[in-house]
Amino acid sequence: MKFFSFVILLVLLISCGSGEPKSLHTTPDFDPLISPVKEYVQQIESAGDLKSQTIPLSEGTTTGTYTGVFKDRQLVKFVAQGIKTDGQKYLVFYLQNNQLVLAHIKETSKNCHGNKFCAWEIKNYFLNGHLIKSLKRGDAFMSEKEANVDEKKFVQNMDEDMIQMDTTQQQYAAYVAGLFNQAKK
Repeated sequence: MKFFSFVILLVLLISCGSGEPKSLHTTPDFDPLISPVKEYVQQIESAGDLKSQTIPLSEGTTTGTYTGVFKDRQLVKFVAQGIKTDGQKYLVFYLQNNQLVLAHIKETSKNCHGNKFCAWEIKNYFLNGHLIKSLKRGDAFMSEKEANVDEKKFVQNMDEDMIQMDTTQQQYAAYVAGLFNQAKK
């Protein structure tokens, strides 16, 4: 009799619950694979024993600065901030054990796609040397005034050049790390 009562109570409890599973996270940047990357970035941002070094940036028509952040003499983050002839770029790359784990890119460009103004932000997450998730917001806009990217929501990036971004961003991280190694000498 006790078993029968238990089964009825269990059936009642289950039937009282919602038929739809509840979603704990609804943002596109929730993903168990990128959680370790986000935790690592948080550790770097809250670490107190970091040193920084700034060197000049000169890439094509872009000029500005690279700021490297070091923990125990190892580059763990760099910021590339520059002005281009047609816009601006702001890149933040995080490295763990000399491997790229996050590339966060914000860029603007006038007169792209004809006479449109382009503004975008991309977050690319890497695991074991491979791009595993890309989020993007922004695109081409009719004017600079309507291109307030910070008001847009991130969506899964499905651009066709994902493999190229994977390789290019890793090579760029290695290039900038090499610049800081040369500056130490």
